[in-house]
Amino acid sequence: MWRLLEVFGGPSTAPEEIRRDIDNQEAQTRSNRRAVDKLRGFHGLAKEIIERGMEKDRNGDVEEAAAYYRKAIECIQEGLRIHVQPCEPDVATKRKEMLVWERAVKERLVDMRGQRNLGNYSTTKRTESGHRKLHVEHSRSSEAKEGRDRDASTSRATRSTIESSLLERKPNVRWEDISGLEEAKSSLMEAVILPAQRPELFRGLRAPAKGILLYGPPGTGKTLLAKAVAAQASASFFNVSSSVLTSKFMGDSEKLVRELFECARDKQPSIIFFDEIDSILSQRSADEHEASRRLKSEFLVQFDGISTSEGSVICIGATNRPQDMDEAVRRRFSKRIYIPLPDPKCRKDILAKLLRGQRTKITSREMQQLVESTEGYSGADLKALAHEAAMFPIRRLGSRVATIQESEVPPIQYCDFKEAMKVQKPTMRDVDLKGFRKWTEEFGMTG
Repeated sequence: MWRLLEVFGGPSTAPEEIRRDIDNQEAQTRSNRRAVDKLRGFHGLAKEIIERGMEKDRNGDVEEAAAYYRKAIECIQEGLRIHVQPCEPDVATKRKEMLVWERAVKERLVDMRGQRNLGNYSTTKRTESGHRKLHVEHSRSSEAKEGRDRDASTSRATRSTIESSLLERKPNVRWEDISGLEEAKSSLMEAVILPAQRPELFRGLRAPAKGILLYGPPGTGKTLLAKAVAAQASASFFNVSSSVLTSKFMGDSEKLVRELFECARDKQPSIIFFDEIDSILSQRSADEHEASRRLKSEFLVQFDGISTSEGSVICIGATNRPQDMDEAVRRRFSKRIYIPLPDPKCRKDILAKLLRGQRTKITSREMQQLVESTEGYSGADLKALAHEAAMFPIRRLGSRVATIQESEVPPIQYCDFKEAMKVQKPTMRDVDLKGFRKWTEEFGMTG
């Protein structure tokens, strides 16, 4: 005991302080692990982008190769800016590799700029160091030609699938079909529709954003807003979801993205709508699947292509989980609009539209009570609630439902909604809404 006191100096540190120190150390450890995962993610993504660029380079597609190389440099520099404690054994190795890649890619860009006159790009002075350089072949062999022919055939097949599965030539959604959300409509009018109608007024500092993110609780009208914008702007509408990517283009999703943007450029003005974008372009991690990395790298390259052009192609993303989006992707969606749950006026309008054409027996006072009782319900929740309420008159008929005339079905009443609310609850919790408000304060704007 005395030896322990001699070594440790006795109980001079309060237990609370010890716990606080332990908590701080654990928090620092978790933070460093996240930083390490991010660094590994950028390392893997940069490697993937460089390999894609080298493939284009070997096939003689110098312009596309240069675009990949520039994107690789951006990815490397972003990864190197991450502050990581050198506690993991591979951190120093990965940082060193990224520095080597950056130098080699910059040297290759210098060569390409001299040979092809691709324009200015800020690079470091070329050096004859002992680092490994990018190996690039510029052969025009018959093997390369056959490869390009196969790529062209695949491209035509992919484009045909895009036009048949993703393209909605004329969405049939009007502003009036969407209840409330006046601020969001105004923001979208300013960002998309007015620039399409008066392009001469929206140049320079007034140039519209090429990426718009609609985020908020599920069932609040994000997809309807995107379709209404496309209809108002008379734009081609490409509706892309994670389910389409995984079912129709499993393993070839980056090819879909490449052809998708190319098709959108051909059919501009165009809007590419990414539904559930967080599941398609989520945050990078060390154990990320290779196909996911390829998809992200291709999206970043293609998005930067439309951002620097004068064309009329706009990306709109919708998500219920904005915090799960990749940081580089989030930055490219520079206009971020929060789509909230409907307010009382909006809920009343939604309920009125849902009950239009139905036999009802609900007084004005009961309608007001119903509006107040459905606080926290989304538009989709209200639709499900109305469906459930409409079933109660049918259920009360019992066996007579098989023979009764349609005109004899009892009307929907306020009591039916009250019963329906016992089983049809709102999908959002207060803690989820607090998360949206916090994210809006950090990155977004109220719609």
